[in-house]
Amino acid sequence: MGEAEEIQLLEARLNELRVAYEKYFAGVEKLEPARLRDEVQRMVRKAGTLYISNTGLKFKRDSVIAQFNTLTQHWNRILKQIEDGTYQRDIFRMRLKDRERGAPASSTPGPGAHRAAHPSEKPDKATVEGTASPPTTSPAAPGKGQPAQAGEYDSVYRSLVAAKKRLGEPTDNISYTALEWSLKKEAEAIKKKFKASRVDFTVEVKDGKPVIKAVPVK
Repeated sequence: MGEAEEIQLLEARLNELRVAYEKYFAGVEKLEPARLRDEVQRMVRKAGTLYISNTGLKFKRDSVIAQFNTLTQHWNRILKQIEDGTYQRDIFRMRLKDRERGAPASSTPGPGAHRAAHPSEKPDKATVEGTASPPTTSPAAPGKGQPAQAGEYDSVYRSLVAAKKRLGEPTDNISYTALEWSLKKEAEAIKKKFKASRVDFTVEVKDGKPVIKAVPVK
């Protein structure tokens, strides 16, 4: 199995695990999906050790791992509430009903699913570009992923949303948290490679698609 297939399988199994936990928290399933969680965790550990030369695939791998870590923290918090007897199942029941009837998920905030932007070109000495398939979370009203206060990459987030709206693309699945995490990680790698003091990110439209362009600054 190639690297791309492994990452794709990991993403699929993680989505399966997320649905399994939603059913467990909603009371549909009586047993926690601990075995599936252990399997996904092993896959995450293996994926983290892979050497991936393709920038886009590496970006996706890191984003899926970040999604797993975020979901794990969320699940552990809910499990602690269940253990303490303070958990209420109503939110997850609503989400599950929305999913079953094909309607948008409840707008109640939840953990983001960090499927990040996929760069289409390898870094060169001047710029790094990525096709802006932005990090996503469960469907919610546009802007739900936006930070309550302006963050470090707030302008990039807003520019990305604006560009996708101009192109008629959906924006309700963009997660600021996932975008911020991905850009921070990418910025550190670029600064180290090009010995830059900072990395400036801008949003442009290339071949009819919004792309995030990174420019190392000495």
